[in-house]
Amino acid sequence: MVLAFMDTRSINKFVMFLAVCRHCTGAEFEEAIAHLPAFAKTFGLFNGVVQKTRRRVQHILALNPEGITENKVLVREKLAKKVSRLSSSLVTWAEEHGNMELARKAHVTKSMIIAGRDLEAADRIDLVYTLGVAHLDQLGDYGVNKVRLKTIDELSQAFSELIGRPRAVIDARKRATRSLPTLMADADKHLLKLDRLADVLDEDYPEFAEGFRTSRKIINVSASRALSEAEKASAESRAARKALAQARTDAALAEIRKETEATHAQARSIAPPVSGTSAKRESSPGTSPVTNGQGLDEGLEA
Repeated sequence: MVLAFMDTRSINKFVMFLAVCRHCTGAEFEEAIAHLPAFAKTFGLFNGVVQKTRRRVQHILALNPEGITENKVLVREKLAKKVSRLSSSLVTWAEEHGNMELARKAHVTKSMIIAGRDLEAADRIDLVYTLGVAHLDQLGDYGVNKVRLKTIDELSQAFSELIGRPRAVIDARKRATRSLPTLMADADKHLLKLDRLADVLDEDYPEFAEGFRTSRKIINVSASRALSEAEKASAESRAARKALAQARTDAALAEIRKETEATHAQARSIAPPVSGTSAKRESSPGTSPVTNGQGLDEGLEA
């Protein structure tokens, strides 16, 4: 989860708030909290603010203008294909019937819709669609029908709705983000009171108080993430070096096998044929340390 709308300090503090809530809501500490009603009451207020902050953060994350922009691009590309086909049908029919004015108006290419501004593209789409509806009865032989026109109309409406949404989402995200500092300050106020009350619980419930103080510590999330990434990179580097070393070993073994086989082949070609038990003994497996390269493999591996 990337909280680009919060600075590192706020993220670290928010993570600490969540850790305190997890500790205090543990089933094993219900008795400790119930033992001091003032602590239970203050924690209820603290937890309420933290959960509200969590919901606000989730809401801000859901307000993703990039996702809306991506959807708009996809819808636009679909429209460009369908509208350009409709334009081709209109222009062809118009030219065949000498209606050059209609052919000029209906001429819209795929690139004209994709490359133009949003509103310009919407105007071109609407123009071609309107002309297609007006000449539907004449375009049946040119691949135009009510179903295809309806698809263009539905995509056009979706595209029009998406045009203004990224800006609206960005504005809504800014408004939601402005409330976060106030929520964080409220949580801080309750947490300072919990710190004092946890000291009171330390006498009767030292385990709970110690866990509370541990959860209260702020961990540098960015540093932890950097360390994790460094360890991952180091592990990947070790694996790469190991793989490279293995590849070099395999290549060396292959070259040795190749040279050994070539040497054996040359020896067989110039040596006189041997008969009897001596030939059997020389050709029996296992008597040579380099038979089929096996001995070399074992030596290198050792």
